[in-house]
Amino acid sequence: MAALVALLLCSSCSWFESPRERILRAISETEKYTVPARIFAEDGAVLRYSGPKVGESKQYFVVRPWSLPYCRDYFGRPNPADPKNPDRRLSLAISEETVWPRKKHAAALRKLLSDEDPKVRGVAAEALATLHFPEDVPRIGALLKDESESAASIMGDVFTSWGLEEQKIEDAKEEDDRFARDKRWASRTVSDYAEKAIKLMTDEALDAESFDAWWELNHQVETSLWYWRVRMRRDFSSALLGKDFDRDMAVARGRIAGGLSRLPAEAEVKIRLLARSSGDSLLGDFVCQRVGPDRLMELLEEENLWQDVDWRSWSGSYDMIVRRLMPQADLYFSEQDIPQLNRIWDRRRGKYWIDAAFVVGISKLLKPAEESIENANTRDGFLRASLRKIDNATARGKIVQEFVRVGLPRNEDFLVDYFFNNTERSRGIGHDVRSSVLIELKEPPLHEAKRSMLLRLLNDTRFKTIWTNKPKLGTYDRLYAIEAINVHAGKELIDSEYWIPRLSNLNSQATSLAEIEDLIGRELLPLAF
Repeated sequence: MAALVALLLCSSCSWFESPRERILRAISETEKYTVPARIFAEDGAVLRYSGPKVGESKQYFVVRPWSLPYCRDYFGRPNPADPKNPDRRLSLAISEETVWPRKKHAAALRKLLSDEDPKVRGVAAEALATLHFPEDVPRIGALLKDESESAASIMGDVFTSWGLEEQKIEDAKEEDDRFARDKRWASRTVSDYAEKAIKLMTDEALDAESFDAWWELNHQVETSLWYWRVRMRRDFSSALLGKDFDRDMAVARGRIAGGLSRLPAEAEVKIRLLARSSGDSLLGDFVCQRVGPDRLMELLEEENLWQDVDWRSWSGSYDMIVRRLMPQADLYFSEQDIPQLNRIWDRRRGKYWIDAAFVVGISKLLKPAEESIENANTRDGFLRASLRKIDNATARGKIVQEFVRVGLPRNEDFLVDYFFNNTERSRGIGHDVRSSVLIELKEPPLHEAKRSMLLRLLNDTRFKTIWTNKPKLGTYDRLYAIEAINVHAGKELIDSEYWIPRLSNLNSQATSLAEIEDLIGRELLPLAF
């Protein structure tokens, strides 16, 4: 309750404050907690800070609501991400009650970037960046060389749940005196604030040494990759905060598609190939008819690459092109292009996403087998040979999922045996052979061949080990199997929340397995589609 009262007080105060006064108040409120938290070295210098406590952490984001967008979840995604996360609930409260700064404050905040007080300069940069005006990137970039001591702040990129879990914030007073996990107070220079601000605005980790060269290549904002990545990330986050996610996402997709269509063709294809993360949700599969197959083949050959893209980055810009383009190969290439695609693949073999993308793409350029199903010059034979040759579980998972999609019913025997004989797990959830097969069996289009294979897997005595595997090994396979059963039954025949714990319990395992097999035998036989 105290946090909400403070929230309302902050809202009323902000109407009468100048931006400088608003920032000074935030700094002053923060120092109430940071000054007592200082831990000194023997020479009197501040060695480090303790804390913050949960209550201090909540109050911090009340008086500094612009700090919320800088916080990320366990996967590096900007807050908000998880609808069940109490941090996200606070961000909802702030956005409804006391959004600050607003666009009208931009001009004043820009002036504060040259304020005589380094605390004001640093916090002003932090606040201004949240307005996402591209023209402010070089203004804030100029502060990357400013090593003046600024205001202390909360440090901790991983945004946890403050230990509140499903409690409402105002009902969690007993938590306020506990120390917040994964957060601590930390001293900050102006350049520290500028680095975080630039990262928020551009999705690039830049410092005083790298910024100028980067900006020279990326100052054409509307055709720059960074601008569209951040724009799509913000649209995705806005949809998560909205009341109707599907509607908001549809509106965002239309807005993004319209904006891209007004760009030069080269810029559009660059964005559609290299936008990542939430951009994939907004862009869907790669489709861009404004460039021809010759230009796309050039990109695969690593020729005439875009100068404003970092081709050496850990995120693998070239790998992203292959992963986005090759699964759509049949839209742009033909069977006559296969020898060239094989030569390109030969230079990159061994990376599982590359291998999987090339196999799936090349298979789409081949015709289905009419006579010998093992003929490697047919789609069926090529996919069979690739599954036997490639030794990475994740790559095999992507390939076998494609094979289930296009190869039934004529390859059912092969796929059933392959399913049971490949038990290696991938590092990522849902990417190995067994998970990928079960996922594809529940995906549209649903048809008799998929249902037939699902029933054959379920009725095989070897499937019992999937039902009864230890939770770490079997939970997701069981979950995907249950989802596939329910999809083909046309109703919730099996409640995963009820049955998975029972299947994991040795005392109830045998009885539960018998009941599930009885349900499948009685109710999965009629077609539901």
